[in-house]
Amino acid sequence: MSDQLLLEPDDRRRFAAVVGAITVVTAVLIEATIGVRVAAALIVGLFSGLVFLLTAALLKRFAPEYYR
Repeated sequence: MSDQLLLEPDDRRRFAAVVGAITVVTAVLIEATIGVRVAAALIVGLFSGLVFLLTAALLKRFAPEYYR
């Protein structure tokens, strides 16, 4: 699937970094029980990762050549 989205290995590493960082920060900032923290942090992290993938794919597809 990553080949269909025109993603490079660097994008996959950045995706993992975005998801990991957002998940950790969200888990730390939410004031709830540990189960709710983990569940909410995973949802927010995965949503952030999807937005990152969509943005990266759109930039690779439609951005001018000098931007890449």
